[in-house]
Amino acid sequence: NYEACVLENNTPGLSIFTVKASDADWNQNARVSYILEDSTVNGVSVSSYVSVHPDSGLITAVRSFDYEQLKDFHFRVKAQDGGSPPLSSNVTVKIIIQDQNDNAPQVLYPLQTGACALALFSPRVTGQIRYSIPEEMPVGSFVGNIVSDLGIELKRLISGKARVFTAGS
Repeated sequence: NYEACVLENNTPGLSIFTVKASDADWNQNARVSYILEDSTVNGVSVSSYVSVHPDSGLITAVRSFDYEQLKDFHFRVKAQDGGSPPLSSNVTVKIIIQDQNDNAPQVLYPLQTGACALALFSPRVTGQIRYSIPEEMPVGSFVGNIVSDLGIELKRLISGKARVFTAGS
């Protein structure tokens, strides 16, 4: 098995490393070709992440990797000789994506304008929290996390054992 580390935000085409195989036979029977075996990474073909040069075994990045989206992935490379019938063996390759400091912190709340008051009533938990929401905020934007902000269990909220009431101000 092989393992290699790549810094996120790499340039596509980056040479990662080379897989090497040898064959003790002679002439065409000793000629080794390298093949990226078909598999998926997060539902996408591995060939959209890496490529393998058929003659040299050089593995290159096809895209830029993002640590926040993908921490690591693995795939298989087959080494096949030129005999008839061809003989082969394969190896698993793991690519570990290393994080860089490429994201600034974001303040999620409280926001400064507008307001929405939330009240939670539950047989075991009662609480209030207030979020500020600007009028120009797009629909679907993150405002706050009621479950973690009030310290309740999500399953209680989903099951209907807790209720949330809103009031604009």
